Amino acid sequence: DACCGLAVMVKTQGTSNVATLDLRIDYLRPATPPEDVIARAECYKLTRHVAFVRALAHHGDPADPIASAAGTFMVFSPRGRS
Repeated sequence: DACCGLAVMVKTQGTSNVATLDLRIDYLRPATPPEDVIARAECYKLTRHVAFVRALAHHGDPADPIASAAGTFMVFSPRGRS
């Protein structure tokens, strides 16, 4: 969720706040402690009020993912901004 939300923030260049509307996570296999988990998210579509994101988590090989995610996020301006 955090990685996906950050992808939206990057896409809006930090000018908007975001809130999770929907997030689906498919857990494909267990993570292996103590290996690092690498997550990469892409905001592939941004409308005026909704952002669409895909993400993948892995231990270093994107071809062998731990989990995949798809989400939608509400995009809105902080108070005081139009």
